[in-house]
Amino acid sequence: MRPLRPFLPHLNLAFVCFSPARGGLELMLVRLAHSLKGAGHSAFVVSPPGSAIEQECQGRGILHYALSPTFKYLDPWAAGFLRRCFLKHSTQVVVVGTSKDISTVILAKRYVKGLKVAYFQQMQSGMMKRDMFHRLTYARLDRWITLTRAMKKSTQERTIVPPNLIDVVPLGVDLERFAPGRYRRNAARKHFGLPNSKAIIGLVGRYDPQKGHETFLRAAPIILKRFPKTHFVLVGEETKGESGFLERLRQLVKEEGISSSVQFLPFTDQVPQLLAAFDMTTMPSTSETYGYLAIESMAMGIPVVGTNAGGLPEIIEDGKSGILVPPGDHRALAQAIVSLLSNRRRLREFSRLARKRALESFDYNEGVRAFHESLFKALSAG
Repeated sequence: MRPLRPFLPHLNLAFVCFSPARGGLELMLVRLAHSLKGAGHSAFVVSPPGSAIEQECQGRGILHYALSPTFKYLDPWAAGFLRRCFLKHSTQVVVVGTSKDISTVILAKRYVKGLKVAYFQQMQSGMMKRDMFHRLTYARLDRWITLTRAMKKSTQERTIVPPNLIDVVPLGVDLERFAPGRYRRNAARKHFGLPNSKAIIGLVGRYDPQKGHETFLRAAPIILKRFPKTHFVLVGEETKGESGFLERLRQLVKEEGISSSVQFLPFTDQVPQLLAAFDMTTMPSTSETYGYLAIESMAMGIPVVGTNAGGLPEIIEDGKSGILVPPGDHRALAQAIVSLLSNRRRLREFSRLARKRALESFDYNEGVRAFHESLFKALSAG
């Protein structure tokens, strides 16, 4: 990635996220801290000990404090720990990564003069949050940053946060790292142990019912009837502390009689190389808040077949750089994939337009700059 020029003014930042999971939400928070630190700002991160966030911070050389709250909300001990960290580093703005952590950070804010708090919303919530607890908590936020217009609209409908405090910052990817010219398909397939002579459809993401893995696997037999030389690859891991869903998927593969055409791979941070091995990426989520994988795939020139739910319609241009289908509809998913496999010229055109879309709209560096501007607005708030 090309180095970021310093963003003025200088900010002393903290990033707080008590999620133990390894997902796009957690990893993006660390990437932002790393990028802003690289642009000349001060930044440290607070997360549970042994979490994926802590491991990522160690790998990137980011100062990390380990903390596991005892209570989900308004944890006084955790707030006291955070207050000491904020004072020690003269923190100006705190970025909170998950909504449940906001109240504890707000509690710490009461004892640090001039401290501002911004919530970075990466997950869509279907809950109404206009009760007294949320009113009092959210009233003390200085900025609310979302990834999509749909998320902003939902926030306005479900909370008391005023529209002028909500910024939409569609973060992108490193377009130099996610560049199709840097990787060779045959080499990528060999590296991950994938067949070289088949069309490969990939689903990358945490094993969770909302990600649509079952829809994907139920679509596979329909696709195989038309294109028997198709290989389906699922990549990811189960949420820490949860288990059982992956085994359920393996059992579904046996029930559908598609074991020879399906391959499970573990989580990998070599995402560009992995995507280079695919002909297509699918995101059959029932509710995909944003879809970093869609942007990563498009940047690699890999068309995406996703659902017309959540933030994906703001990323994928339906019928141009990808195809959108209804969530939970395995037949529609199969039909969309078959339509691309049966027309290689159209598949190549989608590939070209997907890369073009990523170049024009999802440059990570521009997103980080916009994120910084939003944090500065928080600092400038009265």
